[in-house]
Amino acid sequence: MKIARFLLPLAAAISLSACGGPSPEKLCDHVFTLVKKEAGDAMPEDGMKEMKEKCVADAKKEMEKDSEGFAKKAKCFMAANSMEEGMKCDSKSEPPAE
Repeated sequence: MKIARFLLPLAAAISLSACGGPSPEKLCDHVFTLVKKEAGDAMPEDGMKEMKEKCVADAKKEMEKDSEGFAKKAKCFMAANSMEEGMKCDSKSEPPAE
C-alpha cells in the first residue's frame, strides 16, 4: 500500500514530460528526487531502476503525442519544489509561484 501512495503522483508526472522542454531522463530524475524527498525512507529501493526506465519510456511516448503542450507542462514541473506543486502543472503551464 505504501508503494501505491508514491506511484500515483509518479504516474501523473510521467504524463507531463515532453520534447522541447527537459529531456525525459531529466524530468524523470526530478520526479524521483521530489518523491524521494517527500517519502524519505518510505520510498522502496526495490524496482527503482525499472520504475525510472518506465517513466522515461512513457515520457518519450507522450512527447510524440503533443510535444509543444507537454514541453510547457514539463518545464512547469521542473520548476516545482514538491509533488503537490508539480501536479498543478497538469492544469496549467506556468511555473509554480514561489
